[in-house]
Amino acid sequence: MTHKAKDLSPDQKMAIESLLGRSIAENEEISIRTMTPPSAPEWLQASWKSAKEQGLDQLSMEEIDAEIAAARKARRERRPSEQCFGSSSTRIFWFPRCYNHRACLPGPS
Repeated sequence: MTHKAKDLSPDQKMAIESLLGRSIAENEEISIRTMTPPSAPEWLQASWKSAKEQGLDQLSMEEIDAEIAAARKARRERRPSEQCFGSSSTRIFWFPRCYNHRACLPGPS
């Protein structure tokens, strides 16, 4: 349903302007539509529930940053054989990127 701004009561016009954050002109038309927010996928809801049960929702940003830094450091310190495997022509990486390419390449025979 569409409403013409000129047909709105002063209270309706003020409420709409407040929601829009701007004034509306007399020649404008207003249409209001409601929708339900999309729900998160089940796997994400399960992850949130698990994190909350483990108290992970209580971590501070500093604690989260420290966990990320520790995981990155552990990944960098892994032996090359733990980072990737495969023949010299085909490499399969555990991670999206092998950060130490020389360690993944075969040495001199």
